Amino acid sequence: MAAQSAREAGAREGDRAVEARAAGLRTLYPWAIPSGGKDNDRVRAGKNLKRLLGEMFPGVTFSAKSDTFSGGDSIDIGYTLGPCSKKVQEIIDRISDGWFDGMDDSYKLNTEVEGCAWRRVMGSAKYLHANRSHGPDEFIARLACDLCAMRGVTYIGLDQVVTGWPPTGGWSNGNGSLLQYARSIIELTDLPTDNPDDYQGIRERTTKEQEENPSSSWWRIQWASPSPAAFEPSPPATEEGDATLTENAEHQGIELRFPSKPEPRIIEAMKSHKWRWNRNARCWYHKASDAELLFAQSVLKLVNFSNGGRPPQAPEVFEPDTCGSSAVEDAACMA
Repeated sequence: MAAQSAREAGAREGDRAVEARAAGLRTLYPWAIPSGGKDNDRVRAGKNLKRLLGEMFPGVTFSAKSDTFSGGDSIDIGYTLGPCSKKVQEIIDRISDGWFDGMDDSYKLNTEVEGCAWRRVMGSAKYLHANRSHGPDEFIARLACDLCAMRGVTYIGLDQVVTGWPPTGGWSNGNGSLLQYARSIIELTDLPTDNPDDYQGIRERTTKEQEENPSSSWWRIQWASPSPAAFEPSPPATEEGDATLTENAEHQGIELRFPSKPEPRIIEAMKSHKWRWNRNARCWYHKASDAELLFAQSVLKLVNFSNGGRPPQAPEVFEPDTCGSSAVEDAACMA
């Protein structure tokens, strides 16, 4: 009896922790379709993911196709160009029921508080896949033709073989078909839109870029829209209730400051996004990324509006860059 009572008490405590996280997520994503309606968990998960990704990457259109089978269900998120598939996969994995463990050929359930909270708010599926299209053949051919021009090679076609080219840091080691080489460059590049007409060319990485990330792709795709813009922090606080967002350029981070301790739901939401508290600087911080900028702006609007403040200026979305940082990565200490 004592053991059973302890298990029940632990289960109740765990559920309270999940609900606290879920409450923070509902505050940040009030549009999320709740459970109990006409849509089952899989269907509402697909709809919610489309909305979530659309807000994170406003220049890209996403689709969600769900399926059921004897072993469970799945959701395929499709899109063209846009962010790296790795980045999108990390976002949609938040609502996965678990993962397949190839070591013992079994499916492991995700029982962590954060995963349970995301599934409670957004819905869930057993398997989720990010399917990124690298664009139409005409776009890939333009990219391949520009690559050949820079390498001093006559462009014949996408099936021509290249040897001794700089490794892309992805699927290609510098040898193979031109099609594979071009696609490898695209796969490692975050693009702000899904319109191939925004392509403006390609260049080699600079010495500084190579020093900062030696394993990144040798190439940088240049994109026309949106035009790169510097980070725009919120204006200095003029009201007692204003929270502010600032950039920490030295550590490539962003920082949120509040005039007083935020509500528990705000703190839970920040923790769910892996923000950390810096006691010395008196701020919450995270490595800068497009997803976290959007999240921070949502927090600012929520806090400042609730205190009668003004809405902050929203920063531009990310500029094209190689996919190196995770959208949901645990921020490294910036102190």
